[in-house]
Amino acid sequence: MDYFDPFGRPFWTVAGVAVLCGAIVGLERQLRGKPAGVRTSILVCLGTAIYVRLGSALAADGTDPTRVLGQLVTGIGFLGAGVMFSNQGTVTGVTTAAVIDMDSGCDRGGDRAWVLSGSVCVGPPDGRDPCGY
Repeated sequence: MDYFDPFGRPFWTVAGVAVLCGAIVGLERQLRGKPAGVRTSILVCLGTAIYVRLGSALAADGTDPTRVLGQLVTGIGFLGAGVMFSNQGTVTGVTTAAVIDMDSGCDRGGDRAWVLSGSVCVGPPDGRDPCGY
């Protein structure tokens, strides 16, 4: 399956789910006046989707495409650490860092579980937030 053919359905399915998950999480954050709003969430979800699929597409015999996931965790952790601040014993930005990590988790599921992992990120349809963000 070619995820990088812009004329194919898989490309737009992957991109659409990533953008949708990022938009839903980001909109909730932006409406509450929190950092890491719609644009940030969409970019994190879409970037993760692209990197996971790129790692799978470039895998050859003797290589391990799951190493891409390890590098994503490191990179997103670094990004999340950049939004946390400490001021006179008070730490802020921890929830924003967790949201960035969860945004990237929307698309870490790869080809097999994108619907399930995206659904876990955005929560149930009745508006309850399963993660407490």
